[in-house]
Amino acid sequence: MKTVVVIIKKASKFFGLRFILIMLLVNYLQNIYGQNVSISPTGNAPDNSAALDIRDYTDKGVLIPRLTTAQRNAIPSPALSLLIFNITTMCYEWWAGGSWIQMSCAGCTAPPSGVSAVATPNPVCAGNTLSLSGSATGATSWSWTGPNGFSSTLQNPSISNVTTANAGTYTLIASNACGSASVTTNVTVNPSCPKIYCIGGWNGSSALTTNEAYDPATNTWTTKAPMPTARYFLTSSTVNNVIYCIGGNSGSNYLNVNEAYDPATNTWTTKAPMPTARDALTSGAVNNIIYVIGGGIGYCSVFNTNEAYDPSTNTWSTKAPMPTARRALTSSVANNIIYCLGGNNCSTFYANNEAYDPISNSWTTKASMFAVSNGLTSSSVNNVIYRIGGWVSGGWSNINQAYDPITNSWTNKASMPTARSSMTSSVINNIIYCIGGNNGTQIATNEAYDPATNTWTTKAPMPTAREGLTSSVVP
Repeated sequence: MKTVVVIIKKASKFFGLRFILIMLLVNYLQNIYGQNVSISPTGNAPDNSAALDIRDYTDKGVLIPRLTTAQRNAIPSPALSLLIFNITTMCYEWWAGGSWIQMSCAGCTAPPSGVSAVATPNPVCAGNTLSLSGSATGATSWSWTGPNGFSSTLQNPSISNVTTANAGTYTLIASNACGSASVTTNVTVNPSCPKIYCIGGWNGSSALTTNEAYDPATNTWTTKAPMPTARYFLTSSTVNNVIYCIGGNSGSNYLNVNEAYDPATNTWTTKAPMPTARDALTSGAVNNIIYVIGGGIGYCSVFNTNEAYDPSTNTWSTKAPMPTARRALTSSVANNIIYCLGGNNCSTFYANNEAYDPISNSWTTKASMFAVSNGLTSSSVNNVIYRIGGWVSGGWSNINQAYDPITNSWTNKASMPTARSSMTSSVINNIIYCIGGNNGTQIATNEAYDPATNTWTTKAPMPTAREGLTSSVVP
């Protein structure tokens, strides 16, 4: 190839260069069609779907900006979907608005799979701890984001002392050298959650003032302010989120004591005493009035007494007596009717089921239980009453039978795992928790029954083993 040297005079240099620039511009403009741009050595038009079409090169590629991790992190306010090649990790990465996501890396085999995110407990109660758990096959890094500005790079982070601001959708992105995958989970935060307060009882040697609160949401127990008067075989009912503990036995005396516990302030207040001192009694609250029924002042000195306490006036009134005098009975409320079940009078044990209507101040005899029993417990779920455990035919029982007031009939259900008597039971979220009792010794057992599935689950035991305790629920 010959080299041609062209000598151009100064006067013509300007015009020659201008001509060359004009021709280059014309050639460039030929490759712009509307808003589509083609970069092509052959001048081919861009594809209509592409804003920028780099094509027809057989010996060249596109070079993405190459940065170290430190340089990448120094980018101010990266735009969503900004793409770089990280020469520290040897990965293509893009900005997802809260974190850098790896797309493809040297040595890549496959992105993470089977990504899952779990929040426990869910719902969670305000003030408790929310635990987030992530899992995925092949993940090497994790990125959580969620409500209230939450973010974490831990696989299993937690949020303590949650509030309602922590409710909402949490997103987990699991990544590895090949790419990423994401999943979401929704969290509900309840402003407050109900707890079961287990109060009083007998530990085998003395009456107790013990007050321990069980939180089913966390399966944990907390010690609360003790009851002023130590006693067992007492009863309790809740009105306007205050628990009224009534009657019982101090170990040497039958009591008419009435003490009110306010969980909101963790304090006790002495109220008007019950007219008739007694233990082994039962109670139920209807329309904010507490009806205290049965009991006695000894194994063979048994009452059919029915006395009503009005917390709003701190006064008592006498109501229609129960048809059958008995002690160590149980009661539950369904459709504003109090059903009194079982019990004994001296050596006579009962299967009686007598229903009290506070509106008409009258009693009606209903279908008896399948077996006589005392020291049993009962709870109502969806207006069906479940009578559980007790002392039956000379032994501790694990019987679980359901009574439907609408059909006035009984049905056998899954037996309680631990046979016992003199325990207590309460309901939260349609689950019945049977706690404490006696099966030859005082126990701390806590077993939960789900009527929807007819199954039992063992829960955290009560800190203090005891029998003859009472329990009530307050949100």
